[in-house]
Amino acid sequence: MILTQYHINKGLKVFGERGEEAVATELRQLYVRDVLDLKKSSELTAQERASALTYLMFLKEKRTAEVKGRSCADGQLQWDYMTREENSAPTVSIGALRLSCTIDAIFNVPKRKERWDDQSNRLC
Repeated sequence: MILTQYHINKGLKVFGERGEEAVATELRQLYVRDVLDLKKSSELTAQERASALTYLMFLKEKRTAEVKGRSCADGQLQWDYMTREENSAPTVSIGALRLSCTIDAIFNVPKRKERWDDQSNRLC
């Protein structure tokens, strides 16, 4: 079984009604979490329209036969006027992580209880 990710147009043709449901679920989740600030294009200036990011959506069938929608913004337009540091997510180096763990172990720093966001499965 090959698990392929499809662009929304192709995905809707392949998955039909299940694809439509996955798209609706993904968009509903973005709306409920207040992720996007929706505006009519007529309310935007020419500069704002030119700098607006393209929104990409993909559909994929999971091993459980559930169709899942995934979405992201195409940030390529930001490269012209934002620095690399502003566009990238901060990451930790392996060396820094090892050093931090070693220091914690030497000085018996108590383990911190992490809180997970059940909705997005991310560390808060």
